[in-house]
Amino acid sequence: MDSNAFINSIVFNPWIFVLLFIILILMFISRYYSRISKRKITSLEEQLLKYSKENQEFKTRFDDLVRNKTKEVHQQLELKDKTIINRKIALKKANEANYLKNAFLASMSHEIRTPLNSIIGFSNMLQAELSLLEKPELYDYAQGISSSSSRLLTLLDNLIDISRVDANNYEIQLQDSNYNTSLENIYQIFNSKAQEKNLTMNFVPMKIPNSKFDKSVTEKILSLIIDNALKYTQRGFINLSSVYKEKEGLVIIRVKDTGVGIDDKFTPILFDPFRQESLGYSKSQQGAGLGLPLVKKLLGLIDGDVTVKTKKGEGSVFSIYLPFVEAEQSIISENKITPKKAVNKPSLKLKQKPKILVVEDDKMNRLVFKKMLSDISELHICPDGDDAIKYAKHHFDNKDSFDIVLMDINLPAPWDGIELTKELKSQFKEIENIPFIAQTAYAMAGDRERMLKSGFDDYISKPIERSELFNIIENNIQQEIS
Repeated sequence: MDSNAFINSIVFNPWIFVLLFIILILMFISRYYSRISKRKITSLEEQLLKYSKENQEFKTRFDDLVRNKTKEVHQQLELKDKTIINRKIALKKANEANYLKNAFLASMSHEIRTPLNSIIGFSNMLQAELSLLEKPELYDYAQGISSSSSRLLTLLDNLIDISRVDANNYEIQLQDSNYNTSLENIYQIFNSKAQEKNLTMNFVPMKIPNSKFDKSVTEKILSLIIDNALKYTQRGFINLSSVYKEKEGLVIIRVKDTGVGIDDKFTPILFDPFRQESLGYSKSQQGAGLGLPLVKKLLGLIDGDVTVKTKKGEGSVFSIYLPFVEAEQSIISENKITPKKAVNKPSLKLKQKPKILVVEDDKMNRLVFKKMLSDISELHICPDGDDAIKYAKHHFDNKDSFDIVLMDINLPAPWDGIELTKELKSQFKEIENIPFIAQTAYAMAGDRERMLKSGFDDYISKPIERSELFNIIENNIQQEIS
């Protein structure tokens, strides 16, 4: 077949045209989808670019946010560190201030109590002497000195107690006792004072089982309330009563008086320190206004409370609510009031005169001890540590001894009472069994415990009452010579 015939056969063959048409259709379709694909790729590229740009912007914003937050956290940490440092500095300053305050109070307590010991001691002696000499006018002067000194001592004690409570330095010591026993003790003390003012004082107790409570704090609270009632009652009576509420676990003590009463406007601030109903130059009653605030603070320490019902011109009723904690041995007290013997003892209850060594640097206090003890003992008084060591050496060289030592704590340098006691005990074996009593004007919290831990057998704080001194002497040497 020649070429023309071949071409003619192809051209005029219908299947060839169909094939070519299909090929063209496929080419168009391919080109169409190719364009669509290119458009989609372009669109995807554009979207990818857009998302990449948005992602970059988001990353930038996120980095900025993290950077700012990190900066804030660092600033807060720095501020916290500064706050901690400032608080540590403030705490250190507060501790230093508290230490200085306690040191100041201890120093002031000592400096005030030391001369007060002489003033009260001499005034009591003067009263005794002048009553024998029948000098009523001079007796009144001596009594005025004594009462003014006692008022000053009460003010000092209240200031120290309030400071101790505010500084959380007031220890509560629970012991088995009976509330009515404490009430009776307070009643006996204040009944004589009421009689001096021609007031009737009654004690109506309810039977109360023995319980655990801080006896000294409770008696301090009662003393402050009753002393306040005595101060503001000029006629009538003061009634002291107790009620036991078993279901509530409470003991309620009521002090009712027929005194001047309290104005309604003043009752909301009755327990605020240094507040009195009458103030300024014309106030009707003496005092610093510390008694009732101290009552409130002390009751707070023992989970107690106090309320008052009063009417101006008709008197007041103070109700003291005290927690009842059952004692180990629950025994119901008979609550019988027995009259107490006079506090001023004429002599020591010992078979023979004791030999007493007193170490005291204050001249006036040496005279007080001499007046109190010279008639009822063989007394020797040393003004300082060196003299005490010389006396002890001379004493023991002559094969003599003494029965008790009353040691002042604040002595002239180089000695203090604690170091002198240690020195005497180390030098002289004979002193080993002789009781040493710390007699000091240091009467802050922990002073008694500190003295006992330092080697003393007992402790008495100034101003020293003769009856208390006699009790201390009897309790410490009665085994040796009674």
